[in-house]
Amino acid sequence: MVGIDVKGLWDSLSKLGLAGLLFFILVGFQQGWWFFGRERDELKAALAAMTQDRDVWQARALLAMSAGERAVSAASTALPGTVAP
Repeated sequence: MVGIDVKGLWDSLSKLGLAGLLFFILVGFQQGWWFFGRERDELKAALAAMTQDRDVWQARALLAMSAGERAVSAASTALPGTVAP
């Protein structure tokens, strides 16, 4: 992990003046280095929705795999020698 030298950053920003500080803030928002609280809340809500959707599809996939395994085991007991267990 890369550490941030806060004192060095502050010294550099204080040399830029007000115009430089405002430019730095605008670039930071444009680059996504920081964002507003409402954007964070939207991202959290989107992540929760994606997680819920993933869990639903995962449960369906596991149910389908279970049904497939039951079908193969039933076929192997009904027709021995034709289906590998």
